[in-house]
Amino acid sequence: MKSVNALAVRQSLGSILSDLEAGGEPVLVTRDRKPVAALVPIEIFRQRFVDFVAGDALRAAMEELMALQSASSGADSLETLRALREGSDDRR
Repeated sequence: MKSVNALAVRQSLGSILSDLEAGGEPVLVTRDRKPVAALVPIEIFRQRFVDFVAGDALRAAMEELMALQSASSGADSLETLRALREGSDDRR
């Protein structure tokens, strides 16, 4: 993994980003010889963070749907969807 100090990042960010984009290898940013941050390609960021957040939102929606479905036991799926829509209209 490539390592650069914070001063080099300030002085040549464009070049560092070009290398990151071309090589795809994360860049470790140091200050006083201690690691303080990492620059990662956008694909890695999306895989690790954006998709993770989207997964959390999906899990929350599924939990809400399951709670609504169990609360309306005996209701068919169309009734459950109507109740879910009414609930989302109330939150707007």
